[in-house]
Amino acid sequence: LSSMPSSSVPTEGEWPEGEVGLCRLALLTTLYSLVEGVVTHPYDLVKTRQQMSSSCAIVNRLSTLRYMLHLRHRGGLSELYRGFSWSVVGGVPSEVLYYVGYTQTKLLLLQTTAGSRYPSAVFVAAGATADALSVLVSVPTDVISQRLQLQGMQGAQLATTAAAANATTAVVKNAAALRPQPRAAGLMVATTAADAISATGVQVARHILRSEGVAGLWRGVGVTLAYFGPNSAVWWLTHERSKQWLAQRARCSAEHVGVLALSGGLAGFAATIATNPLDVVKTRVQCNDMPTTVVEAVRQTLVQRGWRGFLSGLSPRLWAAVPRSICTVLAYEHAVMFSRC
Repeated sequence: LSSMPSSSVPTEGEWPEGEVGLCRLALLTTLYSLVEGVVTHPYDLVKTRQQMSSSCAIVNRLSTLRYMLHLRHRGGLSELYRGFSWSVVGGVPSEVLYYVGYTQTKLLLLQTTAGSRYPSAVFVAAGATADALSVLVSVPTDVISQRLQLQGMQGAQLATTAAAANATTAVVKNAAALRPQPRAAGLMVATTAADAISATGVQVARHILRSEGVAGLWRGVGVTLAYFGPNSAVWWLTHERSKQWLAQRARCSAEHVGVLALSGGLAGFAATIATNPLDVVKTRVQCNDMPTTVVEAVRQTLVQRGWRGFLSGLSPRLWAAVPRSICTVLAYEHAVMFSRC
Protein backbone atom coordinates (compact mmCIF):
# COMPACT_ATOMS: atom_id res chain seq x y z
CA LEU A 1 0.00 0.00 0.00
CA SER A 2 1.32 3.41 -0.87
CA SER A 3 2.16 5.60 2.07
CA MET A 4 0.31 8.81 2.76
CA PRO A 5 0.82 11.71 5.17
CA SER A 6 0.15 10.77 8.76
CA SER A 7 -2.52 13.44 8.95
CA SER A 8 -4.72 11.32 6.66
CA VAL A 9 -4.46 8.26 8.86
CA PRO A 10 -7.63 7.79 10.96
CA THR A 11 -7.22 7.30 14.67
CA GLU A 12 -9.38 5.41 17.15
CA GLY A 13 -12.66 7.19 17.59
CA GLU A 14 -12.22 9.27 14.46
CA TRP A 15 -14.82 8.32 11.87
CA PRO A 16 -14.94 11.13 9.27
CA GLU A 17 -18.26 11.30 7.48
CA GLY A 18 -20.04 14.04 5.58
CA GLU A 19 -23.53 14.64 4.27
CA VAL A 20 -24.50 12.00 1.73
CA GLY A 21 -26.87 12.54 -1.18
CA LEU A 22 -29.25 9.63 -0.64
CA CYS A 23 -30.84 9.76 -4.12
CA ARG A 24 -27.44 9.52 -5.78
CA LEU A 25 -26.42 6.74 -3.40
CA ALA A 26 -29.64 4.84 -4.16
CA LEU A 27 -29.00 5.07 -7.91
CA LEU A 28 -25.43 3.83 -7.60
CA THR A 29 -26.35 0.94 -5.31
CA THR A 30 -29.15 -0.06 -7.71
CA LEU A 31 -26.67 -0.40 -10.56
CA TYR A 32 -24.26 -2.30 -8.37
CA SER A 33 -26.96 -4.65 -7.03
CA LEU A 34 -27.96 -5.62 -10.57
CA VAL A 35 -24.39 -6.51 -11.50
CA GLU A 36 -23.88 -8.34 -8.22
CA GLY A 37 -27.02 -10.41 -8.77
CA VAL A 38 -25.90 -11.54 -12.22
CA VAL A 39 -22.52 -12.67 -10.90
CA THR A 40 -23.59 -14.38 -7.66
CA HIS A 41 -26.99 -15.93 -8.45
CA PRO A 42 -25.57 -19.28 -9.67
CA TYR A 43 -23.72 -19.67 -6.35
CA ASP A 44 -26.90 -18.90 -4.43
CA LEU A 45 -28.71 -21.55 -6.47
CA VAL A 46 -26.09 -24.18 -5.62
CA LYS A 47 -26.19 -23.14 -1.96
CA THR A 48 -29.97 -23.54 -1.79
CA ARG A 49 -29.85 -26.96 -3.43
CA GLN A 50 -27.10 -28.19 -1.12
CA GLN A 51 -28.99 -27.09 1.97
CA MET A 52 -32.22 -28.78 0.83
CA SER A 53 -30.67 -32.00 -0.52
CA SER A 54 -29.69 -35.33 0.96
CA SER A 55 -26.01 -36.08 1.45
CA CYS A 56 -26.02 -38.54 -1.47
CA ALA A 57 -27.40 -36.00 -3.97
CA ILE A 58 -25.14 -35.04 -6.85
CA VAL A 59 -25.11 -31.42 -5.70
CA ASN A 60 -23.39 -32.56 -2.49
CA ARG A 61 -21.05 -35.02 -4.23
CA LEU A 62 -19.59 -32.54 -6.72
CA SER A 63 -17.64 -29.41 -5.95
CA THR A 64 -19.43 -26.10 -6.42
CA LEU A 65 -17.74 -25.32 -9.74
CA ARG A 66 -18.15 -28.86 -11.11
CA TYR A 67 -21.85 -28.84 -10.25
CA MET A 68 -22.27 -25.49 -11.98
CA LEU A 69 -20.57 -26.92 -15.08
CA HIS A 70 -22.89 -29.94 -14.82
CA LEU A 71 -25.94 -27.65 -14.82
CA ARG A 72 -24.52 -25.58 -17.68
CA HIS A 73 -24.02 -28.73 -19.75
CA ARG A 74 -27.47 -30.09 -18.89
CA GLY A 75 -29.64 -27.04 -19.47
CA GLY A 76 -27.52 -24.09 -20.51
CA LEU A 77 -27.23 -20.78 -18.69
CA SER A 78 -30.94 -20.73 -17.92
CA GLU A 79 -30.40 -23.71 -15.61
CA LEU A 80 -27.99 -21.61 -13.52
CA TYR A 81 -30.38 -18.67 -13.36
CA ARG A 82 -33.58 -20.32 -12.16
CA GLY A 83 -35.47 -17.79 -10.04
CA PHE A 84 -33.15 -14.95 -11.06
CA SER A 85 -35.85 -12.50 -12.16
CA TRP A 86 -37.67 -12.84 -8.83
CA SER A 87 -34.40 -12.44 -6.99
CA VAL A 88 -33.86 -9.15 -8.80
CA VAL A 89 -37.42 -7.92 -8.24
CA GLY A 90 -37.03 -8.12 -4.48
CA GLY A 91 -33.27 -8.14 -4.06
CA VAL A 92 -32.38 -4.88 -5.79
CA PRO A 93 -34.81 -2.58 -3.92
CA SER A 94 -34.01 -4.47 -0.72
CA GLU A 95 -30.27 -3.87 -1.11
CA VAL A 96 -30.81 -0.21 -1.99
CA LEU A 97 -32.96 0.21 1.11
CA TYR A 98 -30.33 -1.62 3.14
CA TYR A 99 -27.35 0.51 2.10
CA VAL A 100 -29.23 3.79 2.26
CA GLY A 101 -30.69 2.82 5.64
CA TYR A 102 -27.30 1.77 7.00
CA THR A 103 -25.58 4.95 5.80
CA GLN A 104 -28.21 7.32 7.13
CA THR A 105 -28.54 5.53 10.48
CA LYS A 106 -24.77 5.42 10.96
CA LEU A 107 -24.36 9.12 10.18
CA LEU A 108 -27.13 10.08 12.58
CA LEU A 109 -25.85 7.90 15.42
CA LEU A 110 -22.23 8.98 15.03
CA GLN A 111 -23.33 12.56 15.60
CA THR A 112 -24.55 11.67 19.09
CA THR A 113 -22.27 11.70 22.13
CA ALA A 114 -22.74 7.99 22.80
CA GLY A 115 -22.25 7.14 19.12
CA SER A 116 -18.97 9.02 18.81
CA ARG A 117 -17.77 7.32 21.99
CA TYR A 118 -18.82 3.79 21.02
CA PRO A 119 -18.58 3.53 17.20
CA SER A 120 -18.66 -0.27 17.25
CA ALA A 121 -22.14 -0.17 18.78
CA VAL A 122 -23.17 2.27 16.05
CA PHE A 123 -22.11 -0.16 13.30
CA VAL A 124 -24.10 -2.98 14.89
CA ALA A 125 -27.19 -0.81 15.45
CA ALA A 126 -27.06 0.66 11.95
CA GLY A 127 -26.75 -2.80 10.42
CA ALA A 128 -29.66 -4.14 12.46
CA THR A 129 -31.84 -1.19 11.44
CA ALA A 130 -30.96 -1.64 7.78
CA ASP A 131 -31.75 -5.36 8.01
CA ALA A 132 -35.18 -4.75 9.52
CA LEU A 133 -36.04 -2.40 6.65
CA SER A 134 -34.72 -4.58 3.83
CA VAL A 135 -36.11 -7.92 5.04
CA LEU A 136 -39.71 -6.72 4.78
CA VAL A 137 -39.11 -6.14 1.06
CA SER A 138 -36.95 -9.14 0.24
CA VAL A 139 -38.62 -12.09 1.99
CA PRO A 140 -41.63 -12.65 -0.36
CA THR A 141 -39.52 -12.73 -3.53
CA ASP A 142 -36.81 -14.69 -1.73
CA VAL A 143 -39.31 -17.43 -0.88
CA ILE A 144 -40.46 -17.62 -4.51
CA SER A 145 -36.93 -17.42 -5.94
CA GLN A 146 -35.63 -20.24 -3.72
CA ARG A 147 -38.49 -22.55 -4.68
CA LEU A 148 -37.82 -21.87 -8.35
CA GLN A 149 -34.15 -22.66 -7.75
CA LEU A 150 -35.13 -26.14 -6.56
CA GLN A 151 -37.08 -26.95 -9.71
CA GLY A 152 -35.44 -29.48 -11.99
CA MET A 153 -33.97 -31.57 -9.17
CA GLN A 154 -35.02 -35.18 -8.83
CA GLY A 155 -37.33 -35.65 -5.88
CA ALA A 156 -35.17 -38.40 -4.40
CA GLN A 157 -32.34 -35.90 -3.97
CA LEU A 158 -34.29 -33.64 -1.62
CA ALA A 159 -33.76 -34.22 2.06
CA THR A 160 -36.86 -32.70 3.62
CA THR A 161 -39.09 -31.58 0.81
CA ALA A 162 -39.59 -31.60 -2.90
CA ALA A 163 -40.41 -27.92 -2.75
CA ALA A 164 -39.89 -27.42 -6.44
CA ALA A 165 -41.92 -30.46 -7.41
CA ASN A 166 -44.66 -29.69 -4.93
CA ALA A 167 -44.91 -26.11 -6.12
CA THR A 168 -45.13 -27.45 -9.64
CA THR A 169 -47.68 -30.17 -8.92
CA ALA A 170 -49.96 -27.68 -7.21
CA VAL A 171 -49.97 -25.17 -10.02
CA VAL A 172 -49.52 -27.21 -13.21
CA LYS A 173 -52.80 -28.71 -14.35
CA ASN A 174 -51.30 -31.81 -15.93
CA ALA A 175 -51.37 -33.81 -12.70
CA ALA A 176 -51.43 -37.08 -14.62
CA ALA A 177 -47.71 -36.74 -15.18
CA LEU A 178 -47.03 -37.00 -11.46
CA ARG A 179 -46.22 -40.21 -9.67
CA PRO A 180 -46.48 -40.01 -5.85
CA GLN A 181 -43.58 -41.55 -3.98
CA PRO A 182 -43.11 -42.48 -0.30
CA ARG A 183 -43.05 -39.55 2.06
CA ALA A 184 -39.75 -38.08 3.22
CA ALA A 185 -39.87 -36.31 6.57
CA GLY A 186 -43.65 -36.29 6.30
CA LEU A 187 -43.73 -34.56 2.92
CA MET A 188 -44.71 -35.93 -0.48
CA VAL A 189 -41.98 -36.33 -3.07
CA ALA A 190 -42.64 -36.40 -6.81
CA THR A 191 -40.14 -37.59 -9.38
CA THR A 192 -39.53 -38.33 -13.07
CA ALA A 193 -41.87 -36.39 -15.33
CA ALA A 194 -42.83 -33.97 -12.58
CA ASP A 195 -39.24 -32.86 -12.25
CA ALA A 196 -39.18 -31.65 -15.83
CA ILE A 197 -42.24 -29.45 -15.40
CA SER A 198 -41.51 -25.91 -14.34
CA ALA A 199 -44.00 -23.60 -12.71
CA THR A 200 -43.53 -19.89 -13.17
CA GLY A 201 -42.92 -17.54 -10.28
CA VAL A 202 -46.44 -16.19 -10.58
CA GLN A 203 -47.87 -19.71 -10.36
CA VAL A 204 -45.75 -20.46 -7.30
CA ALA A 205 -46.94 -17.21 -5.68
CA ARG A 206 -50.59 -18.07 -6.41
CA HIS A 207 -50.12 -21.52 -4.91
CA ILE A 208 -48.66 -20.01 -1.74
CA LEU A 209 -51.51 -17.50 -1.48
CA ARG A 210 -54.14 -20.24 -1.92
CA SER A 211 -52.59 -22.67 0.54
CA GLU A 212 -51.17 -20.32 3.19
CA GLY A 213 -52.61 -16.88 2.56
CA VAL A 214 -50.62 -13.66 2.36
CA ALA A 215 -48.62 -14.66 5.43
CA GLY A 216 -47.13 -17.51 3.40
CA LEU A 217 -45.17 -15.03 1.31
CA TRP A 218 -43.50 -13.78 4.47
CA ARG A 219 -42.81 -17.27 5.79
CA GLY A 220 -39.54 -17.31 7.69
CA VAL A 221 -39.39 -13.56 8.22
CA GLY A 222 -38.51 -14.11 11.87
CA VAL A 223 -35.66 -16.53 11.20
CA THR A 224 -34.52 -14.29 8.34
CA LEU A 225 -34.17 -11.39 10.75
CA ALA A 226 -32.45 -13.73 13.21
CA TYR A 227 -30.01 -14.64 10.44
CA PHE A 228 -29.38 -11.19 8.98
CA GLY A 229 -28.96 -9.57 12.38
CA PRO A 230 -25.80 -11.47 13.38
CA ASN A 231 -24.65 -11.58 9.74
CA SER A 232 -24.87 -7.82 9.42
CA ALA A 233 -23.33 -7.20 12.83
CA VAL A 234 -20.33 -9.43 12.12
CA TRP A 235 -19.93 -8.10 8.57
CA TRP A 236 -20.04 -4.37 9.33
CA LEU A 237 -18.09 -4.62 12.57
CA THR A 238 -15.34 -6.66 10.89
CA HIS A 239 -15.22 -4.32 7.90
CA GLU A 240 -15.24 -1.04 9.79
CA ARG A 241 -12.76 -2.16 12.43
CA SER A 242 -10.36 -3.92 10.08
CA LYS A 243 -10.49 -0.96 7.69
CA GLN A 244 -9.31 1.40 10.39
CA TRP A 245 -6.72 -1.08 11.74
CA LEU A 246 -5.25 -1.76 8.29
CA ALA A 247 -5.12 1.95 7.48
CA GLN A 248 -3.30 2.72 10.70
CA ARG A 249 -0.79 -0.09 10.19
CA ALA A 250 -0.13 0.85 6.56
CA ARG A 251 -0.26 4.58 7.34
CA CYS A 252 -2.56 5.27 4.46
CA SER A 253 -6.10 6.45 3.90
CA ALA A 254 -8.94 4.20 5.04
CA GLU A 255 -10.40 4.66 1.53
CA HIS A 256 -7.34 3.08 -0.11
CA VAL A 257 -8.39 0.34 -2.54
CA GLY A 258 -6.11 -2.23 -0.92
CA VAL A 259 -7.44 -1.49 2.55
CA LEU A 260 -11.05 -1.70 1.41
CA ALA A 261 -10.48 -4.94 -0.51
CA LEU A 262 -8.83 -6.64 2.47
CA SER A 263 -11.42 -5.44 4.97
CA GLY A 264 -14.23 -6.51 2.65
CA GLY A 265 -12.78 -9.98 2.15
CA LEU A 266 -12.32 -10.46 5.90
CA ALA A 267 -15.86 -9.25 6.56
CA GLY A 268 -17.38 -11.64 4.04
CA PHE A 269 -15.40 -14.61 5.31
CA ALA A 270 -16.17 -13.95 8.98
CA ALA A 271 -19.89 -13.32 8.48
CA THR A 272 -20.36 -16.37 6.25
CA ILE A 273 -18.64 -18.77 8.65
CA ALA A 274 -20.49 -17.35 11.67
CA THR A 275 -23.99 -17.50 10.20
CA ASN A 276 -24.07 -20.58 7.95
CA PRO A 277 -26.09 -22.69 10.45
CA LEU A 278 -28.72 -19.94 10.61
CA ASP A 279 -28.80 -19.77 6.80
CA VAL A 280 -29.45 -23.52 6.61
CA VAL A 281 -32.40 -23.21 8.98
CA LYS A 282 -33.74 -20.17 7.11
CA THR A 283 -33.63 -22.00 3.78
CA ARG A 284 -35.41 -25.05 5.14
CA VAL A 285 -38.14 -23.00 6.80
CA GLN A 286 -38.82 -21.04 3.61
CA CYS A 287 -38.55 -23.93 1.13
CA ASN A 288 -40.54 -26.67 2.85
CA ASP A 289 -43.85 -27.15 1.09
CA MET A 290 -45.64 -27.16 4.45
CA PRO A 291 -45.15 -24.50 7.15
CA THR A 292 -42.20 -25.53 9.30
CA THR A 293 -41.06 -24.09 12.60
CA VAL A 294 -37.44 -23.31 13.40
CA VAL A 295 -37.34 -26.18 15.90
CA GLU A 296 -38.67 -28.62 13.29
CA ALA A 297 -36.12 -27.40 10.73
CA VAL A 298 -33.29 -27.89 13.22
CA ARG A 299 -34.55 -31.36 14.15
CA GLN A 300 -34.87 -32.40 10.48
CA THR A 301 -31.33 -31.26 9.78
CA LEU A 302 -29.93 -33.18 12.75
CA VAL A 303 -31.87 -36.36 11.95
CA GLN A 304 -31.06 -36.42 8.24
CA ARG A 305 -27.51 -35.08 8.11
CA GLY A 306 -26.26 -34.65 11.66
CA TRP A 307 -24.28 -31.64 12.79
CA ARG A 308 -22.53 -31.54 9.41
CA GLY A 309 -25.87 -30.54 7.91
CA PHE A 310 -25.45 -27.06 9.37
CA LEU A 311 -22.34 -26.62 7.23
CA SER A 312 -24.15 -27.47 3.99
CA GLY A 313 -23.94 -24.75 1.39
CA LEU A 314 -20.86 -23.23 3.02
CA SER A 315 -18.58 -23.68 0.02
CA PRO A 316 -20.78 -21.89 -2.56
CA ARG A 317 -21.59 -19.24 0.02
CA LEU A 318 -17.89 -18.53 0.51
CA TRP A 319 -17.28 -18.56 -3.24
CA ALA A 320 -19.93 -15.87 -3.57
CA ALA A 321 -19.56 -14.00 -0.27
CA VAL A 322 -15.85 -13.17 -0.24
CA PRO A 323 -15.61 -11.70 -3.77
CA ARG A 324 -19.02 -10.10 -3.32
CA SER A 325 -17.92 -8.51 -0.05
CA ILE A 326 -14.77 -7.13 -1.66
CA CYS A 327 -16.77 -5.65 -4.53
CA THR A 328 -19.50 -4.45 -2.16
CA VAL A 329 -17.04 -2.59 0.03
CA LEU A 330 -15.31 -0.97 -2.94
CA ALA A 331 -18.62 -0.04 -4.57
CA TYR A 332 -20.31 1.12 -1.35
CA GLU A 333 -17.44 3.20 0.00
CA HIS A 334 -16.80 4.88 -3.36
CA ALA A 335 -20.54 5.42 -3.87
CA VAL A 336 -20.69 7.13 -0.47
CA MET A 337 -17.71 9.31 -1.34
CA PHE A 338 -19.19 10.19 -4.72
CA SER A 339 -22.56 10.95 -3.12
CA ARG A 340 -21.25 13.30 -0.46
CA CYS A 341 -22.65 16.79 -0.89
